[in-house]
Amino acid sequence: MSDNYISQLRAGEIGLLEVPKAAKTHAICLAAVNRNGLDIYHVPNHFRSETVIWAAVYQNPAAIQYVDKSFLQQNPELIKIAASRKADSLKIIQKHCAELIDYSIYLSAIRASGANIRLVPDEFITEELLLIAAENDPSALGGIRFFSNQKLAELIKSVVPKISLKYLPDHYKTYEICLNQVSKQGRLLKYVPDAYVDEKMVEAAISSNGWAIEYVPLTFSDLSCVNDLIVSGNIPKQLYSHIESGLLYA
Repeated sequence: MSDNYISQLRAGEIGLLEVPKAAKTHAICLAAVNRNGLDIYHVPNHFRSETVIWAAVYQNPAAIQYVDKSFLQQNPELIKIAASRKADSLKIIQKHCAELIDYSIYLSAIRASGANIRLVPDEFITEELLLIAAENDPSALGGIRFFSNQKLAELIKSVVPKISLKYLPDHYKTYEICLNQVSKQGRLLKYVPDAYVDEKMVEAAISSNGWAIEYVPLTFSDLSCVNDLIVSGNIPKQLYSHIESGLLYA
């Protein structure tokens, strides 16, 4: 009978709730949580072994809300795994065991989803978390309460210039930030707002990386740096075909 229940559980035909209490075994409970981590809710305490608990949380991080805090306190790595495996796990973890969350857990949560930066308490926010959040989710910085205190206000000012233009929301970009980054990585010209693209910006981009010509607007096709680059023949023609086409039909 035990093997029959295990087969049904693995096939998703039944959940642990459908298994009679008297028929439950450790093997049956393990099979259940391997299929659906939330089934740990129906696992009798005497079958809640370390193996069952870890399997449940690994299968579904939300299962952590049914794990005793004493176990989590002895196994903080399990909290970190839950935070890293699913984007919305942090909310559940905070509700269940906020007092057990340390910086490494917030770091795992931010790596899972940049949007989690909005859930991080002020005292845990660092430059590292902000940079990772921005890279994982370009919109993540938009809703954070950066100016809730002076310390965070200063932190965001120091972090913004270090975030790649590729990930930095447009409302944080300034001409100086764009020029500085384009001077080092020319192809970031692609992410410079139109209002900031001028001769100096284009020249800086081309000087840094000739392949940035792919993102040079037609209006700057008469710049000597653009013409010289095309004449040199050092870059693939498809990168500047928009310029040639534009000149042809102008």
